[in-house]
Amino acid sequence: MADYREAGVDIDKANSLINKLKEEISSTNNEYVITGVGGFGAIIDVNLKEFKNPIISVSTDG
Repeated sequence: MADYREAGVDIDKANSLINKLKEEISSTNNEYVITGVGGFGAIIDVNLKEFKNPIISVSTDG
């Protein structure tokens, strides 16, 4: 196969889905989210009193 389309992958549909997911995910942001949706991860302020400036990095790779 020469390209994604020949393999049955529709890049435009994938990008549309990603943009819709970004909107949904962004709606869950609060004061503890340091970075928003993008790339493969985000950084969250976990606000643990026993640590100085603790953050947690979460990631995914689909």
